[in-house]
Amino acid sequence: MRSTPPATFLVAFACLSACKGNPERVASPDLVGAWRNEQGATLSFQSTGLVTYGRPDPKARVVIGEYTYDGEQVTFMFRPESRWCTNDDGVYRVQLEPGAFEATVVSDSCKERERLTKGRWQRVESRR
Repeated sequence: MRSTPPATFLVAFACLSACKGNPERVASPDLVGAWRNEQGATLSFQSTGLVTYGRPDPKARVVIGEYTYDGEQVTFMFRPESRWCTNDDGVYRVQLEPGAFEATVVSDSCKERERLTKGRWQRVESRR
């Protein structure tokens, strides 16, 4: 019976480690909740990974999708039925502070989402 050389295991492990999937979802209590920016856009992050994005145009439909948060970056993945920015994920660096965050674009081919997402967001208090 032939044994497998240890180097084979190291190469296989290195290949598997290098494969990148979606970032692990992290539910940050600092990020979960409702937010609004100066342009009137709204974001609502759920702890389940669901996000809703309200655009300031009163005729625009709310966009539904998923997000991942790795502790530094948020990645938006909008559902195809939203018909808005569905061809590419948007990745933003987020700097959280109490009651606010600043979003800086890392990569996003959807210029409309980039225009509405980058910048400062303020937490919106619940009306319950």
